[in-house]
Amino acid sequence: VIDKLDLTLVRAARNIPGLAIKNSDSLNAYDLMRHHKLVITEQALKAVAARLLKHKTQTKNTDERTQMSTDKKTQMSTDEIIHR
Repeated sequence: VIDKLDLTLVRAARNIPGLAIKNSDSLNAYDLMRHHKLVITEQALKAVAARLLKHKTQTKNTDERTQMSTDKKTQMSTDEIIHR
């Protein structure tokens, strides 16, 4: 896994059976699961980690907004019951 396209490396890798070169921004779970070994540059590892952390943060924020919305609905339902 590399962080940016290197045509020389890609050309050289074509001569090695079973070797795949992937950019860090296009790496996915399937790519990781189908190979027994992974070689990743330090910069590519940092890029993948940053992408995963960004996704985790976005998911967490979405979950928090959903929970707040659910809490408001619950509070409204409770208030309606009390006032009736």
